Amino acid sequence: MRQIFCRFIDRLDHVSIIFLIIFIFLFCRFVISYLLDFSSIYLMDFNVFYETGKYILRGGGNVYSNPNLPDFFKYAPVISLLLVPYGFFSMQVSSILWIISNIGFLMGCLYLIKKIFLKYNIQFRASIFILALLILIKAVTTEITLGQSDILLFLCVLGSLWAYGNQKRKHSAIFFSLAIAIKLPVLIFLIFFLFKRDFRFIGLTILAFILLNILTVLCLNPAAPLSLISSWISSIIQAGGNADIVIFRISNQSLYALIGRYFGTAENYGLNVLSLSNTLIMGISIMIGFLMLIFPFLLVRICNYKEHSDLFVLSILFILMNLFNPNCWLANNVTLFFPLIYCLVHLGIQKINFRNPNLYLIALCGVAIFFTHTKIWKLVNLYPYQGETYVSFVFKIWPLFNILLYFLVITNYVLREEAANKHSLRQMSDG
Repeated sequence: MRQIFCRFIDRLDHVSIIFLIIFIFLFCRFVISYLLDFSSIYLMDFNVFYETGKYILRGGGNVYSNPNLPDFFKYAPVISLLLVPYGFFSMQVSSILWIISNIGFLMGCLYLIKKIFLKYNIQFRASIFILALLILIKAVTTEITLGQSDILLFLCVLGSLWAYGNQKRKHSAIFFSLAIAIKLPVLIFLIFFLFKRDFRFIGLTILAFILLNILTVLCLNPAAPLSLISSWISSIIQAGGNADIVIFRISNQSLYALIGRYFGTAENYGLNVLSLSNTLIMGISIMIGFLMLIFPFLLVRICNYKEHSDLFVLSILFILMNLFNPNCWLANNVTLFFPLIYCLVHLGIQKINFRNPNLYLIALCGVAIFFTHTKIWKLVNLYPYQGETYVSFVFKIWPLFNILLYFLVITNYVLREEAANKHSLRQMSDG
């Protein structure tokens, strides 16, 4: 047995060892405690997935009218079929399986990030994954303990990008359509394909989305397939109808919620500098969001450095997907692994000094991440804050971190442009 174990270890490369360490850590952190005490398991959001799977197995046709759901099912019909296997088991067993699935999905995400970066001739030590995990551990913990679907969404987007980069357009379109079926804010990535003027791929994605959902509704409710589609659309409209309530809720971590906290009147906790109306807050947010979206694309157009422009644009879109999502929660930030790794890789090849603007952005990002942890608020004697124990939610630390990361991605790209120009001038002078 010892020889088999030694052979197994010998065959592992550096990347595999890091991945194994991460998997063991996550398994011990999230699975073992539940295995020891099944009664302590309660994944609030997974409860919706589980009941949906059970409902289909009982012969229920319209998953959007399931009376057993604590919250209505908001995903496209095709996603309901993916949840059926979990309905075969008890709630506790299925919850464990979903946690293990999420850990597996996260490992798949890290692997695909590695593959995508290699496609652009960027190699980096796998230990960067550990650093990124430590930075985003709060988001990962929230995602897994609530049983949410953001890691699966992240995996679908990365799978689509990897397949797209390898000229597997059909596979890419299927993965991307599944990501859209999970959460509509993923539609922001259509801008990437518009930027590349790949209208054929956009059409292929729309076709894949329509076909997957048509086949699903015909399978689930062949007698009245259109009722399933209309119910899904109604669930989305219903969620959108509560926009004002949702956007300015304490747990919302969107750009709108951030601006509303410091410049609005809804739940300001005495932090607001101005008292603007919700309508004006939305208008300002849309204007700022538009500028944040346009600026990186203009930067790519005017810069000569094009080698890693795709990674730059994708990193920006992952950040903006969170900031622009009107229903953004802490768990949604698991998708920041991509832009965070982009920054960490580029920071590793830079000379960080007092003239480098990244030094100050790194410091601010570090402060922001520290203040996502309760112990820091206790240390500065601000816990609880006006009766709220989720102090980082009150001060909107996560959207602030997203904005800081946005500027860190941009400065990294600009500095790479300057380095490329200096290298070109040096080659010309040597010639």
